[in-house]
Amino acid sequence: MPTPGQSFVGGAIASSIAVSILYPLILTKTLIQAARAAEASEGRTMSPAEAKRSATVRGVLVKTYQEGGVAALYRGLQSQIMKGIITQGVALMVKQRIEQLVVQAYMRRKGLAR
Repeated sequence: MPTPGQSFVGGAIASSIAVSILYPLILTKTLIQAARAAEASEGRTMSPAEAKRSATVRGVLVKTYQEGGVAALYRGLQSQIMKGIITQGVALMVKQRIEQLVVQAYMRRKGLAR
């Protein structure tokens, strides 16, 4: 059974890998949401068809790539990785510690403690 520290490291590494692979999609989702929020705050309303055409995932990805290349698709990755390390690492570390405490309590209750 891994220690809480090992769980933290494992969670941090797994989260970093997943975020690195999926980051362009995470960034695209954020850009689409920000654009829609800006339009709403300006009081502009679009028909559903206009909204669908104006901000598709593919369209935003292509536009971002054309404006800044691959570097633009990974703009802000460092902060997202840090967020993932903290949230996933801590979550897995706490989960592992709780699991250890539950197993120890069970073992004591059954008289199986070492």
